[in-house]
Amino acid sequence: MRQRPEATSRDGTPPRPLSAWLDYLSRVAMGKVLRRGNPFTDWPPGRPAEQAGVMACRAAIIETDQLSRVVQCAFGQTLESQMAVLTATRFQEVPPHVLELGEAIIIGGVAVTPRDLFWMQPFRPSRSSLLSDLPARDRAVVPNSAPGLQFFGHWLGDDCSAHEFLRGDPDLMTTRRPRWGDAATYEILFEQRWDDAEAIRARNLTIVTDLGFSRGKRDRYHRLRRCLRDRLKAAGPAAKVIYVRRGPSAEKRDIVNQAELEATLASAGVEIVTPEGDTRQFLSRIVDADVIISIEGSQACHAIYALRDGGALLVLQPPERFFAAPHEWMRCLDLRCGMVVGEKCEGGFRIHADEVLAMTEKLLDRVAQTQP
Repeated sequence: MRQRPEATSRDGTPPRPLSAWLDYLSRVAMGKVLRRGNPFTDWPPGRPAEQAGVMACRAAIIETDQLSRVVQCAFGQTLESQMAVLTATRFQEVPPHVLELGEAIIIGGVAVTPRDLFWMQPFRPSRSSLLSDLPARDRAVVPNSAPGLQFFGHWLGDDCSAHEFLRGDPDLMTTRRPRWGDAATYEILFEQRWDDAEAIRARNLTIVTDLGFSRGKRDRYHRLRRCLRDRLKAAGPAAKVIYVRRGPSAEKRDIVNQAELEATLASAGVEIVTPEGDTRQFLSRIVDADVIISIEGSQACHAIYALRDGGALLVLQPPERFFAAPHEWMRCLDLRCGMVVGEKCEGGFRIHADEVLAMTEKLLDRVAQTQP
């Protein structure tokens, strides 16, 4: 790659917010003019922060005849690759990675170094942040990831783990995220500080990501699960089976028979709850459930911290975005994961309630074999 001209101050510190943002805009514009395409540099591999080995795990539970309904997998994945994850009984650990960028500034969801741009999740920064006389810190360590700045589930499942990995680091800083309704309550329950700074400027800027799964991440999950229970008052005995709807800010998933499905589940004793309202009340209803049912998406990640030890997540899979990721969260914690694949139809897809109830019973049988 051709070396770009340096965008740094004369004293060797990173550029100030406005000059860094203008540098970003100019590089994007120049890329379009010269038809060079993406002006961003690929993230460096970084260095692993923990030793990696191989972890044993449970396979997911899915009726193989439902796989014929899969039209497409999410994010360009293949059905073969997703089934390899779902059927594996061992997986290679991926520990946290430390990416040392040196002198850099994060402004508007872009990390700008003297020579490179790194995509996080670009947004237009406020006028006040652009014009601020932000001093350069000697060191800043940031646990935000690009997926965690786009999807609530990745923030909850990955970036909160990276933050826990950095607990006690005096130079920990965080950049601005979307305004997710449930995030603030988790911050309090986890005792984590998320500053949502629009600009972070440092002579030595380090990004720590925890996007994979490992024994260390399992241990961090367990610490955060204990934090949640220590600080959250349960609203009476936990329901055995919970159905978590999509929250109001979530990307739409078109279950054409949603009302019929919920009515059938409710008549079978399943408690129906909705995230993104009173988060404490929501969490107090789902904590220590035996089985949580949810459509594939970020809200399924509440199960990471809410399920009881040995519990199970049942994922309702849209046939046009089949995805194995929810199972990866569960297998890391030795929790079970079952899946029901929807059937494509006009206007979206249909979830068969009898299949959901049958899979729920199967999961409850497995959960009963594990003492809480």
